[in-house]
Amino acid sequence: MKRILTSLILLSAIIFVLGGAGAAQAPIPFSLAIAKVATVVDGDTFDVTYISGGNNLPTRIELYLVNAPENVGGGFFATSNIECYGPESTAFAQNYLQGRTVWLQHQGRTTVFAGKKRIYALVYLDSDQQSLFQTMELSQGLVVPQVEYSEEQAFFPRVIGLANEAKDAKRGIWGSCDVNLLQKR
Repeated sequence: MKRILTSLILLSAIIFVLGGAGAAQAPIPFSLAIAKVATVVDGDTFDVTYISGGNNLPTRIELYLVNAPENVGGGFFATSNIECYGPESTAFAQNYLQGRTVWLQHQGRTTVFAGKKRIYALVYLDSDQQSLFQTMELSQGLVVPQVEYSEEQAFFPRVIGLANEAKDAKRGIWGSCDVNLLQKR
């Protein structure tokens, strides 16, 4: 009996891990929240006050699709952690986001960094969700592409295309920094 129970538990675990291997699984739809940007931390992180759809969500937002150079010194970091083009990336985000209403598409994916819970989101500057903030940063060469999660894969060709255009034109970090260091973080 013990052997049968152990086999059933093992089989259940394998099925769970494989997710019914071969069966197509529908993607999880993005949820929408509307918020006002309270504080920009750097080029890919900011804090919000929710207007709607933010029940129980973290107030710190981390951008999907991109990785911005750090512009944080002191505080959690014992020494300065300001990277090449960090101040410019942060200034751009402050200029476009600070005090602005934004539309956040998310799937509830969170992370904890520096003791603060964050939610990953696509950030739109308009209610019809046509102006994606991440694409603005990419086209200006203020961030590097970072597509890690399954929900980001549909954006991969656009993200790489914009980054390559900025790279070819040597805009932003592509003309001023050792980008390999940023991409290895």
